[in-house]
Amino acid sequence: MITIRFRDFPGEKSYGHFIELIETATGQSIKLCQNVRKNVDLEITGPYGGNSDSYKTPLSLKLKRFGYISITNGRHLSKRDLSTGIQPNKTAKKNIWYTGENVRAPQGTWDGFLTFDTNLPKDRNVYLPLWFLTSTNLFKSTTETYWGGKVPTVNELIEERELTMRRNKFVVSFIGRTYSMRLHALESLSKIGKVDVFGEAARNQVKTPSIIAKKYRYVMCFENDLYPGYVTEKPLEAYLTGSIPLYSGLDNLGYLNPKAIINLCDFKNINDWTDYIKEVDSNPRLFRKIYEQPILLKKPNLNEALNLIRKVLEV
Repeated sequence: MITIRFRDFPGEKSYGHFIELIETATGQSIKLCQNVRKNVDLEITGPYGGNSDSYKTPLSLKLKRFGYISITNGRHLSKRDLSTGIQPNKTAKKNIWYTGENVRAPQGTWDGFLTFDTNLPKDRNVYLPLWFLTSTNLFKSTTETYWGGKVPTVNELIEERELTMRRNKFVVSFIGRTYSMRLHALESLSKIGKVDVFGEAARNQVKTPSIIAKKYRYVMCFENDLYPGYVTEKPLEAYLTGSIPLYSGLDNLGYLNPKAIINLCDFKNINDWTDYIKEVDSNPRLFRKIYEQPILLKKPNLNEALNLIRKVLEV
C-alpha cells in the first residue's frame, strides 16, 4: 500500500486521475492522508493554492539563504535546496509537482514534475497537459468531458468528422477571466456577426457548455496564457461540440491539428485572423474542409507519466 497526500488541489474530485495513475504504475492500492504533518510515501502538489501556509519556510533555511546572499551575490538562487519558491514537504518521502494551468513549476528538490511545460529538464519532467485528463479516455476516471459531453476515444480524435448541417449561430465563448486579448478578439469578431458570451466574466455561468455550443459554428477558446505546450481542455472541448475552434495557444509538441482550428498565433494580428474567419464563414467549401479535419495529429498516451511514477517511487 502506498500512502499519498495532495496539496494545493481544488478538492477530492481532482484526485481521481492521479490515484489511477499511481495504481496503474505500481500495481498497489492507495491510502489517502490529509494530515500535513504525518509521514507519507508520496505528496503531489498542485498549482491551485489553499494549503501552502502549512509549509512555512523554516527559520534555519531563511538564515542559510541570507548567508549565501552575502557571500555569493545571489548565486545561491540556482541551488535546489535553497530555492525561494514553494518547496516539497519533508514529511513525504517523495514529492511531485503537477500543473495543468498557467503556472510554471517551482525550482527545488522535487523528485518529479507532471506538467504542460516543455521547457523543464527532461530528467524530471513529463508532459501531462490538462486535456489528457479532461477530454480523452486515457483515464477511466474521466466519466464526462470538462464541458459535460461524452468522453471521446483517442481514436475518435484522430479521425475525420462529417459535416451534416451548418448551424445558424455564429460564435460563442465561455470566459471566466477577462484577459485583454480575449476582449480584443470578441470586439473584432463582433464586426462579422453576433458573438454570445457565457461564463463568470459575463455574469452568465452555465453548467454544461457543450449543450449551448452545439448551436454555433465556432467557439472562441483562448488559453489563459501563451506558454510552449500549455494546452488545456479548451480546443478539444470546442471541437467536440461540433464547432470549429477559434483558438489562441502554443502546441509546440504538435498534438493539435492546425488545419482543424483557426489559431490566432498563426496570424500576424487579430485583423488578419478575423479576416480569415470571415472568409471561411462565407465559403462553404472552405468551412467544410476545416470542419472535417481531425482535431489530433497523433495519439497521446500515459507511458512516460507511468514511468516517472515508477522511477520516483522506485518500483
